[in-house]
This record gives sequence, structure tokens and C-alpha cells, in this order.
Amino acid sequence: WDDWTGKDAVKMNQTEMARFIEEHIPDFVVPDGAALLEMALHFEATKSVEFKSIKRLNNGSIDFQYNETVNGTIRGDSMKVPEVFELGLMPFEGSKKYEVEARLRYRVLTGGVLDLWYALVRSDDVLRSAFDEAVKAITDATTGSVRAVLLGSLA
Repeated sequence: WDDWTGKDAVKMNQTEMARFIEEHIPDFVVPDGAALLEMALHFEATKSVEFKSIKRLNNGSIDFQYNETVNGTIRGDSMKVPEVFELGLMPFEGSKKYEVEARLRYRVLTGGVLDLWYALVRSDDVLRSAFDEAVKAITDATTGSVRAVLLGSLA
């Protein structure tokens, strides 16, 4: 849990992202970790820019158009770059695994540098739910123990 929330929205280069995925393969649910590792290792992104400027001499108006297109692909594979992936994470040691959705993000920067990162979706809600369940389990367990002690002392 700490690894994933600690790197949430942290930009990584392709090698750093691949290493992070490799270290956390068991956490992936859909698609599986091996597929995402393959994606990180063979990820290619292209960016094209189209700029148009139209100036009208008769009335002085100017019209600008700027279109930027970024495409991400997996080299040598027909797999499409997933926009979303599902994780199974344990917020607390010994707790059950909770499904956490993450969005894959990437940008092609000047000079052809590729930034990759993920954004966890509502991880605070998952943590709150896990905490509430832990409190309930502790309350149920200790209430039963206290009740047994009290009933035992009355006998």
C-alpha cells in the first residue's frame, strides 16, 4: 500500500516504471502484471503537432489552430496501451486485499523524453473502508472477550 500511494502521480522514466511494475507484479489484477511489464518495456509514444495561422488583412482578425496528437503503442505487439488497470492491495498488514483502480498516464516531452506515471482512483476511500472494517473486527473480537470475562465472573 505504501509503495503504491508513495509513487501515486510521481513521474518516472520508462526504466523506472518498468522496475516498479516488475517489483509489484503480484499486485496487478487486470491486466496481469506480466502484460503491464511487457507494456512498460516496449512502450512507444509519438507526438505530432499541427499549427495553422490565418490572418485576414481586410479586417485584421487572426485565427490560430494548434492540434497536438499523442499516440502510445506497444512495439511488436497488438496490445493497446491500457488507460486503466486494477490492483489488489492490502492497506494494512494482514488485511484483505482491496480492489484499487489506477489510471495510466504518459507524456512525450521535448527531446523525445517519455514520462510515465499512474494516478490511483479514490485510494482514500479504500483506506477509509479498510480502516472501518479493521475497527469493526477489533470491536467485535474484544466485545466478545469482554462479555465472556464479565459473564465468567458472574458465574
